[in-house]
Formats: sequence, structure tokens, C-alpha cells
Amino acid sequence: VADGVTAIAPYAFSGASLSEITVPDSVTELGEGAFANCSDLTQFTMPSGITSIESTLFAETGLTSFTIPEGVTEIGDYAFYCCKSLTEISIPDTVTKVGGGAFFGCTGIHGITVPDSVTEISDYAFGYQYETEDPESDVILLPDFVLRGSAKSAAKAYASDNDISFKQIGIDGNMIIIAVIAVLAVLFVIVLIVSLVRRKQARTQTEEAAAAVPQPEDMTDPNYKSILDDDGDDPFERSDNSTPLSGAEREKLEAEAFPDD
Repeated sequence: VADGVTAIAPYAFSGASLSEITVPDSVTELGEGAFANCSDLTQFTMPSGITSIESTLFAETGLTSFTIPEGVTEIGDYAFYCCKSLTEISIPDTVTKVGGGAFFGCTGIHGITVPDSVTEISDYAFGYQYETEDPESDVILLPDFVLRGSAKSAAKAYASDNDISFKQIGIDGNMIIIAVIAVLAVLFVIVLIVSLVRRKQARTQTEEAAAAVPQPEDMTDPNYKSILDDDGDDPFERSDNSTPLSGAEREKLEAEAFPDD
């Protein structure tokens, strides 16, 4: 395709014997079914200006891997229909819609990661194939196919509605909150237990210290008897029967106590 071309018409190369084709970045529009039924086309590099992969654009081609460029917002109906050689596909987080049957019959793909940006997934977009080679046969689930996405993504809802295996990627915000609360609760319990143990240890140490202080000995003489005891006689108690000294006797006692020099 020549430089300067801005659009490729619908079904322009449909059914052609192409093994490879170079499309310049000047192309901003690839028409519906432009490369459909190009069974020999195994590699294709999308122009950077493409914002939509139109319906049946690569249906029944020989692509083996494909990277959808950033900027693409929509994958049309049956865009990669029955690309049986396709084993790997990468969907950027600019895509918001995946059309019906977009990856129907891609039997070589065992799992696709769908970003949270995708909010709409139409019927049979992922994980389905025909039971036999006959397109008239029953539609069945791809065996061992796994859809990957976050906990609250459209991918999870689609997987649940279609009984497709789902693998959660990333961490759910609610689980983070619950985990933080649980950790804080455990820490609180640990701090409380440590505090109680330390208080008990401090009380025990105080009691042991008090018990270790020596008590004063009893210095009381068991044979000591106070002169003030009620059952003892006061040697200084004056007898009620004593007779006052006479003047002469008092002078005699004084003379004896204070003799003249």
C-alpha cells in the first residue's frame, strides 16, 4: 500500500493470496472485511492511527499473533472470526468494546487478558467454537479457555454469564481494606496483651521487692517490767500514813545535808 493512502476500502483484499502486506501509518481507516479470508496472511502490523478494528477485518486469516495498538477503542463483530492459527492476542487499555463473536473459533488461544477499560462484551466474543468444522454445527465452549481480568471487570461478568473459567488479576480494593483492618486489629490485640503482661510483671516485681525488705526485730525484754505497771508498787509513792517532820527534825536533817565548813 502506497504512502499517503488514508483508507482501505471494505473487502479490498478479501480472499487474496497475501502472505504479508505493509500498510503505512498514513492509513487511518481499514474497511470492514478488508483482509478477510486471506488464509496465508500470518503477520500484520496495524497503522498507528487506527482507532477501530472493523467487523470481519481479519476473519479466517492465518495470523499467528497480533498486538492491537494503543488508541484502538473498539473491536468489531467477528473481527478475528475463526483465526485458528492465532495463539496470542494483546488488548490495550484503550479498548472499551468487544463486538459479538470477535474471537469466535480462535481455537489456538487458551486465554485472553481483558483490561478494565472494556465495559461492553457482546455475545460469543470469547471462548466459543463450532462443535465440528461445519459452521452449521452446534456452538460449544472452547476447552481449557481462561478469561483474565480484575474482580469487578466486564470480563468477570461475561465469564460468569457464559460459564467460562475466569482468573482474577490484580488486587481487589475491598480486599485491601479488609486486610488493612485485619492487620490493625491484630496489632491492637498484640499491644493490649503486651501492656497487660508488663503491668502484671511490674506488680509482681513491686510485691517481691516489698517482701525482700527486712522487718525490724522485736527489742522488747520479756523480763522488763515498768514501774508504772498497775500491779507494781511505786517506790516513790508517799505513804498516806507518813507523819510530817517537826521543826527540830527538819533542822537536824538540814544540818546533816549541809554541814558548816
